[in-house]
Parts: sequence; structure tokens; C-alpha cells
Amino acid sequence: MMARSLKLDFSKLTGLEIKHKLSKQAQIFEKKENVPKAAVLIPLFRQKSQWNVLFIHRSLWVDKHKDQVSFPGGMTEQGDQDPIETALRETREELGIPSHSIKVLGQLKPLVFRYEYQIYPIVGEILCPIEITPSKMEVSHTFSIPFNWLANPQHYSLKDYETAEGEKRQVFFYREYKNELLWGISAFITVQLVDKLI
Repeated sequence: MMARSLKLDFSKLTGLEIKHKLSKQAQIFEKKENVPKAAVLIPLFRQKSQWNVLFIHRSLWVDKHKDQVSFPGGMTEQGDQDPIETALRETREELGIPSHSIKVLGQLKPLVFRYEYQIYPIVGEILCPIEITPSKMEVSHTFSIPFNWLANPQHYSLKDYETAEGEKRQVFFYREYKNELLWGISAFITVQLVDKLI
């Protein structure tokens, strides 16, 4: 990860500039052929001249990652042409946001999560105003965090973490934001996006 100043201000970036910065990286990624594919959407939107990131707080009814902060997303299904279609479909199912209301700006390098599946992070701008109607079965509630706050290196750090299986690793944790805790793979993807937009 790149070192960065605390004074970084991303509010003046346009959607086109974000798209240009993301396009600078190679779009040919290594594919793990025997690993199931998944995709998430990093939903950006502008409010009061600031970029914000929309997150979901997962319900207690989902099979995995109950009661955790994450991006909308899920496993690739038969019929999905690519990770972008997976991310848009999952966002529509979880938040009720139609695909035509999201402008895809690019994607980040995919990563393998616990050797279980490969995640493709897709970056998209929500074209406001938009009504969000979360799925009650999958989403407890939604909230947003200003991107400038997320980009501040004083607000996140790597910490030692022990999994339920007893495996020890270093994991990104953000400070709590209005009683919401962003950590783990979603925090890593967020930091990865910050690095790409510097």
C-alpha cells in the first residue's frame, strides 16, 4: 500500500477521472480456474460535494458473514456474463437499485478469500437521486461513509486477528464510524480503492 498524506481530498475528483485512474491498471487478471467466482459493488455517490461509499449491514438471516458490514455482492450465478453483471444483479437483489442507475467506473484486482472463492470488486457510481429498498432477508440496514474519511490513514490499521479455525493473520480494521465497524475483506478492498485513486 502506498504512503499517503492526511490532507488528501478526493472531493474534486469527477466520475470520469475516477474511471481514468482505474483504467490505468491492467485489466487482465489471473483467474483461479478451480475457485468459485464472486463479485461485489463498491457503490459511490456524491452528496454535498463529497464522494461517499454506500455499505450494507448484513442481516442475521444470511448464511455467511451475519451482522457484518460489507458491500452488496455475492456468488456468480449461471447466466451472469461477467463479474460486472454479477455485482449489478446482486446490488439489485439486495438494495433494489436498478442496473441502469449505476455507472460502472472500473474494477480492482480480484482477490481470493480463504481459498474459498475469488472476489471481483467492481466500482460504480450511483446516479442520484435513487430510492433504496433493501431486502429484509439479506440486509439489516444501509449507511454511508465519506470517502475522505475512509482515505485518512489515521482511521484504519492492520491488526492481528485469529479466525474461528485458529488461523492467525493480519486484517484491516477501521475505527468505528457512527457505531458501524468496517473490517476484514471489505476494509481491505476499501483501502485498495484509496490506493488506486491517489
